[in-house]
Amino acid sequence: MSSSDEYTDSEDELESGVQTTVQLGMPDGAMDNDTHLRNPTYSRFGGQPVLLTAHQPPADVSACKNCSQPMELCAQLWCPLENSPLDRVMYMWACSRGTCQRKPGSVRAWRAVRYNAKYAEKLEVKRKQREEKDAAKAKAKQPKAPSGNPFSMSSAETASSGLGDKIFGGGFGDDDDDGEGSSGDESDEGTASEDEDAAAAATAALEDLKLDEGTPRPWLSLTPYAPLYVKSVGEYLPASAKESDAKDGLDDDFSGGKEDKELKWAMEAYEQSMKLDSLFERFIKRVSLEPQQGVRYDFGGTPLPYQADKIYDELFPSTPAPGTAVAVTRAEFAANTAAPKRPYDPSRLPRCPHCDAPRTFECQLMPSIINFLKSSKTSATQTEEERKAEIERVLTKKGVTDARSGMEWGTCMVFSCSADCSSGKEPIAVWREEHVLVQWDE
Repeated sequence: MSSSDEYTDSEDELESGVQTTVQLGMPDGAMDNDTHLRNPTYSRFGGQPVLLTAHQPPADVSACKNCSQPMELCAQLWCPLENSPLDRVMYMWACSRGTCQRKPGSVRAWRAVRYNAKYAEKLEVKRKQREEKDAAKAKAKQPKAPSGNPFSMSSAETASSGLGDKIFGGGFGDDDDDGEGSSGDESDEGTASEDEDAAAAATAALEDLKLDEGTPRPWLSLTPYAPLYVKSVGEYLPASAKESDAKDGLDDDFSGGKEDKELKWAMEAYEQSMKLDSLFERFIKRVSLEPQQGVRYDFGGTPLPYQADKIYDELFPSTPAPGTAVAVTRAEFAANTAAPKRPYDPSRLPRCPHCDAPRTFECQLMPSIINFLKSSKTSATQTEEERKAEIERVLTKKGVTDARSGMEWGTCMVFSCSADCSSGKEPIAVWREEHVLVQWDE
């Protein structure tokens, strides 16, 4: 097994008490609003998938590649990229049959994108406004800098490849029935109206959506998990958590508040039964800060490995491939430190088969999702005893096992096309299967 002591990610070089780029998707109560259930701009855990348009996905979109039977929907995420005219949804299915576990193809992810003409017009207006603003600023400056200055900040201010704050759209468990979601704020404007405009345009496009009832949809043959709203919160690493990552022992790692003491109690109980894999230990420390997280979303970021295994070696190789350019974080550059020994290397991932663009990390399903998908009574709030019990359950069993004898994974990582490829300005949904790597519960 690989040594995990050399593992690092973009947060390892940050100071204590920081907000990371990760958005945590957590259950926020039962989705029982009929309008929301039919609207793809509302993200959900469980339930039936909702399509962007009447254009049907491939027939085997939800089929397990081992048993060829339809799989249960784990999550549907409304996740358009910032400043993109494409409506965008990610669908993640998993097979719960025990005989299919630990086999490739028992967890699958598909990306559906659709050109949103109305929102594209708004983006074009904003683009022209930015150009006019930049031109006015440039004219006001003294004419000393040459044109095309490569160190100009104007391009950095207007460029964006990430997401706005509300990456999961309308799926926040509120009572708003208009189905407005989010397509990301502009990086320099940051106004909520941009999210509302994008989602309103997407919702308007759904008015003519009439599915052909004669078209087979395999997932309808299953009784789905009860659908739950998804709420999005930013991941915050308190000082105690960051400091604990740099220590070897556990005794002094959790001397902060009540949550730290609960985690220390659970860790001590687990240590008595077996020695922790250092990567798994780090995983648990990170996740236990918010044990209700069902998905970690960080487009273009770094996945959080569950344990030291072949998947870890693939993503964090001990020796980068010859000629591989390893990204250096801003914190590393500022501190003038040496590159980490085992950095994340996405160049080893297969490229998009449709446009040949490199794949990038998008999100990962967490083990807690297996537990709360089984019950329609999941609540966004927990008592102290329920919180302690959940932490202990994850620690003592690592991944949790679904009642249907399957879904024994620790985490499922989804890597999508970095170019978000589609068929152009077509008003139909284009379906692309994305790359999934599963770290199974050992």
